[in-house]
Amino acid sequence: MRRDLANTNTVVRDRWSSLGSRQLYMDGWPTEPTIRQRYESGEQCGGCAFFAPFNYDWGLCCHPASRHVTETVFEHFTCPE
Repeated sequence: MRRDLANTNTVVRDRWSSLGSRQLYMDGWPTEPTIRQRYESGEQCGGCAFFAPFNYDWGLCCHPASRHVTETVFEHFTCPE
C-alpha cells in the first residue's frame, strides 16, 4: 500500500482528545455560564444524538456545528450545540 494513502487517523477512546475541552469541564465553564446551567440541568453529551459512544464514559462528538466535533469527550461533557 502506498504510504500517502494509508489512514493516519488516531482515535483516542479512553480520555479527552483535547486538553482545552478537559479544562473547560474541570473548571465548570467559567466564562460560559449558560453551558454550565445546561450541564447542571442534565443536557450532557451522553444524551445527544450526535454523541457516538466508545464505552460507558467516552465518545466522539459528531455534531457538525459543534466546536468540539471530532473530539473524544466525556459523556457528562456539555457543548454549546
